[in-house]
Parts: sequence; C-alpha cells; structure tokens
Amino acid sequence: MFRTWALGFLLVLIVSIPGLAWADGKLTEDQFTQEFASAVKNKVPGANVEIVGKLTVRVKFKEREPYTAMLDNAYAKYLSDNLPLQEALGPYVDSVLNSGDFQTEYGAPIKPIIRPVFSLGEYGVLPSGDPKATLASISFSGNLAIYFVHDGSKKITYITQQELADRHETVHDLFLESVKSLNGDLPDYKFEQAGVFTMVAGDEFTSSLVLLDNFWTKPPVALNGDPVVFMVSRDALIITGSENRDEIRAIAPNMKEIVAHSAYSISSEPLVRRKGVWEAYTP
Repeated sequence: MFRTWALGFLLVLIVSIPGLAWADGKLTEDQFTQEFASAVKNKVPGANVEIVGKLTVRVKFKEREPYTAMLDNAYAKYLSDNLPLQEALGPYVDSVLNSGDFQTEYGAPIKPIIRPVFSLGEYGVLPSGDPKATLASISFSGNLAIYFVHDGSKKITYITQQELADRHETVHDLFLESVKSLNGDLPDYKFEQAGVFTMVAGDEFTSSLVLLDNFWTKPPVALNGDPVVFMVSRDALIITGSENRDEIRAIAPNMKEIVAHSAYSISSEPLVRRKGVWEAYTP
C-alpha cells in the first residue's frame, strides 16, 4: 500500500526542483507579464508592446521584425530565487532590447518540447494576422501539443509555421529531426525513488523524454505494468507502473495542487504508454 511518508518524500523532492517554486506572496503570471510590458515601454517609449498570452509579450520596434518574448524563464527565476521584481525583470528586458534584429540561432539543434495547448495557443495567431506568430506543432494527448525549438546557447526559439514553410519541410519531418537531436544530446538525468514512484529531474527537455521510444522499451527503472507518467513540469517527470492503481489514485490530487502552484507546469493528468502510444490513464 502507498505509505504516507513516501508521498511526503515525493512532494519534498518535487517542490525542491528548480522551476517548481510556490507563488504565494508573489505577483501572478498576468501581473508579472504586465510589469514586463511596462518596463519595455519605459525603456523605449516608441516600442509597440502587446500582451498576447500568458507570460507572452510581442514587441515591435521601428524597422525591426516583431519579437515574441516568452517569460516563463523570467517568472520561474523570480519565484525560485525570491528576487525583487526589478532585479528579476532587468536582464530579460535588456535581452529583448539588445537582441539586434532578433535573429534565430539557425545553427542550433532543433528539439521537441511539450506544452499545454492553451499556454501557447493563446497567442497562436496575433491580432495582426502575422503568419510568423503561428507555431509549428503536433497534437500529443488531451490538451498537450508538441512544439519545436532551436536550442540555442543562450535561449530557445520556437519554430513557426512560416519558418517551416521556408524550410520546405513537413511537420512530420521536423518531428523526426527533433527527436533524433534530443536522443543524441541527453543530459545526465537525476532519478529519485519514493515508494512505487520515480522522479526524473533534468533540463527543460525532460518532459520530452516521453517521445523517445528507446527510453521506454527499456525503462531506466523496473515498472509494475505499462509506463505511467505525470508530466508535472517541463523539467520533471513522475513515473510509475499502470498496476499501481491505488497509489496513482492516492497521489493524483497532490499532482493537481503542485501543477496549480508551480512554474513550468504542464499537466497533472496521468498518461499511460500502451503499445507505443501515450493516452490518458484509466485504471
């Protein structure tokens, strides 16, 4: 049976991961986004700054291509490092202002990244109708989608439908290329055991491990049944076996609480891999 101490141990491990800081007493994501937009406007009064989604701001300078700033890194650092607001905003505002014509690091490897559709889909097409604002993606499961990024040395840049067309590739080509790139550049992941659950902690592509067939045909830990994952964060997976029904049922409410109060959150819903396909877990 699932033990109370194991659950407590698991939760301690999860909330200690960088990027899973609790937001109590801090600005909300919407408030943080508004402060960022105001900071950019104060620096460059002539800039066109538009909030287009959760932690997402579109910045247009005169004679420059529009740039979409994704603030999830900035917000997570603000929470986890307990920084004063201006100190948290400063480097990211400067990064936007000093990024030249905002050229993508096209030599950077392309990798897949899983996100809730609503978090990026909110700004999927900007009010201007700019086709560059439509991201290349593939539906994954439920409200989750696979997006593609240039994994640059200083930042990741999402691939748009326009860039995909310019590359003369299909989204399936992009998927195969990105998975191959991810498989050839895996970091050293940290595995922590808590009862029948294993936490995998790593980098911003940890959640993308679900896309690697070889990772699941020979799982790194023994599983009781088919693989089940909670994709609580982009940098953390919780793994168990499908036969651990009571334990999965017991921990599910805690996953919802963690996802509701964490940065980089993805989903609190468990997924199971059956015959090579991920689907919603049902006991």
